[in-house]
Amino acid sequence: MSDETPSHVVRQEPEGLHGGLVFTVIAVAIVITVLCIVVVAVMLHAQEAALAGVPAPPAYPAARTIGKIEQTPSDGPPRGLEKVEAEKRALGQYGWVDRRRGIAQIPIDRAMRWFVDDETHGRVRTPDFATTADAGVDGEVGR
Repeated sequence: MSDETPSHVVRQEPEGLHGGLVFTVIAVAIVITVLCIVVVAVMLHAQEAALAGVPAPPAYPAARTIGKIEQTPSDGPPRGLEKVEAEKRALGQYGWVDRRRGIAQIPIDRAMRWFVDDETHGRVRTPDFATTADAGVDGEVGR
């Protein structure tokens, strides 16, 4: 055996990092953090001073509307049902849209039947009482 160290042994090099450099980096990081906190505190104080003359927001309960958005409680009575019911009734009635130009409205069910019949038979019929027979009670168009 020889006195030489075998080649397979790993040797660690001495550290080149000094404790003074680590301390300096930590100190600079702390100083920067403290400066940021001071800047934020000054900005908040300036904002509070600017808001000093603004009136406080209203106490609860607030108004029901904010701008044009309607604010209603979900457990209250439903709103707008009368309008929906009136629109549904209008879909089932006859009436004039523009009498001068000869534009009338007919019940939606009848209009859909005429449309399906025209598409099925490949012809366009005039939805006119003089040219189509009405079955009467159930509203079915003549067959």
